[in-house]
Amino acid sequence: MPQRIGQRLRTDDLQIAVELLKAPRAFGQLGDDQKRPFGPEDLQHGADIGKVLGFSSAMILGIPLGMAIAEWLNWRAIFLILALLSIGVVYLINKLVPPMEGDAAVPFLRQFKVLGSAVIVSGLLITLFRESGNNLLFTYVIPFLQNILALPASSSSFVMLWLGIVGAAGSRLGGYCIDRWGVSRVLLAGLVMHAATISTLPLWAGRTIPGIAFLSLMALAMFATGTAIQSYFIARAPQSSNLVLSINTSITHLGLALGAGGGGLVLGSTETLYYHPWLGGLLVGLGLAAASVSIAWGRKKSRSELSLN
Repeated sequence: MPQRIGQRLRTDDLQIAVELLKAPRAFGQLGDDQKRPFGPEDLQHGADIGKVLGFSSAMILGIPLGMAIAEWLNWRAIFLILALLSIGVVYLINKLVPPMEGDAAVPFLRQFKVLGSAVIVSGLLITLFRESGNNLLFTYVIPFLQNILALPASSSSFVMLWLGIVGAAGSRLGGYCIDRWGVSRVLLAGLVMHAATISTLPLWAGRTIPGIAFLSLMALAMFATGTAIQSYFIARAPQSSNLVLSINTSITHLGLALGAGGGGLVLGSTETLYYHPWLGGLLVGLGLAAASVSIAWGRKKSRSELSLN
């Protein structure tokens, strides 16, 4: 049966979860907007894998450290620290990153036409649904661990550290699997695993170890799929990859906002976090459907181009 949350969820836990899970994304957005392309074209695939690895590495260090700072000072201090770190990162990038030549000039209207492609639009829907489903649960992951999976509060930081390590491994695993089996297969397999694992989390209510095990599998699939999505857009729109990846980053933040807001509405109406994984799994399933459509249209387009040649 659903476990009702009889007392109000701790505000500081929710704030820490929201802000720290979004902090790595903020640094990723800065890198996307200011330093694309991230490296030479022949190293672009590895650079994008490294960027996703950076997200998960930030989770490894950021979340446990942020929880410690919140207990030592308060959650508001995290904002000041992030602002100071951001200024430092910008300074180091400006000093240490050598100048790089940009892409060959392509008229903006020609680049913008790629957004009229059903392959790209459905690909962006993958990101929207996936990030919404992720954040619907991950905004409240610490209260979920404590109230649904019966994790002791003292162990929360260790579990978040573990999930960050799993995420880093998932990023590397995603890159390896893409090189071995191709981006389309990895994208579909990752979304299937992601949807399946997040949907089964309520079944482990009150059972901490199995619940954390399935949450770990979910994190593994989530970060492996993140690597695949980046590579998918580069493969489908090589001449407009900068534009598409920038829009994809914006869609990512939109999905994060929708997921966090939707999760709050569900919590307010049900007073429990029990149903959040099911709704998150539904959204990730919609992302899987969008991926299937995008890949199918992409193959059809490729066959049409071959027949014309």
